[in-house]
Amino acid sequence: MGCIKVKKSDFNLLYDDNTVFINSQWKCLPTLVFVLYRVILALYFIGWCLYSMISSIIGSGGKYFTYLTNWGFMTITAYLVTASSTTIYFHANKKFKGQKDGSKNRHTPWYFMLSWLLYNISAIVAPVVTLIYWAALYQGYGIEVHDFHVHAVNFIAMALEVAVSAMPVRYVHVIYPLIYGICYMTFTLIYWGITGNVVYAILDYSDNPGLATASIFGCFFLILIFQLLLWAVFKLKLKLSTSERNTVSDVAVTVETDTWEDSSGKSGFENPLMTTATQCDMEDENMNATKQQRL
Repeated sequence: MGCIKVKKSDFNLLYDDNTVFINSQWKCLPTLVFVLYRVILALYFIGWCLYSMISSIIGSGGKYFTYLTNWGFMTITAYLVTASSTTIYFHANKKFKGQKDGSKNRHTPWYFMLSWLLYNISAIVAPVVTLIYWAALYQGYGIEVHDFHVHAVNFIAMALEVAVSAMPVRYVHVIYPLIYGICYMTFTLIYWGITGNVVYAILDYSDNPGLATASIFGCFFLILIFQLLLWAVFKLKLKLSTSERNTVSDVAVTVETDTWEDSSGKSGFENPLMTTATQCDMEDENMNATKQQRL
């Protein structure tokens, strides 16, 4: 059995094809549609993030920044803004200035590395937040619009982004959402130590430290599992998109090679949309005409 070798370079945020950060995984999706999709999604999240932040600060002050839900929503918003900005910039340059939208075998710019980092964190934090909230924190008192957005729409948006975009995934990049989680757990400990208050009931370090410890390790376990799922989806997309390209290539080759030669020796199609079936009919007609002449 072979062993999996992990190199130090696997942990970096460099990639040999910068086009993956600004394009869809699927060639059948028009570029304009993909650009508009990213822009609309980013604007939507900016609006909800500002609304949520302002209304919460007015109502409860700075406590807004103590919740993992809000950390995650702000991170997703930052990713969508970064991804949409770079996508607009490079496709606009390609359209109006004739510049390429990316290049292979070149150094990855910092903004692509930032986009990749935020993508990996957002794609993991979104399902973790959604699962923990609905499974452990939701008390069945009804669903408000705000709660639905920060605990469900966040996951829906990132699931859509994972399905549509060509963003790459390495399993070793699980280190980044793990660091993100460690930072948040450290913050909750500091917050509890200074104020004596707990952010979530499952992180009650005073009255139920056992539950708090189990919750922390449970979150880290979920991160490992969701990173594995994210990596598996990425591999599946590569396989399916390769099949999609091969299908398109086969059709193109068929159209190019299906030529015919007339009585004057000239080959080709007057109508480029002519099908092989049409050619067969023409050949049958030519054969019948030849037989009638011989008869």
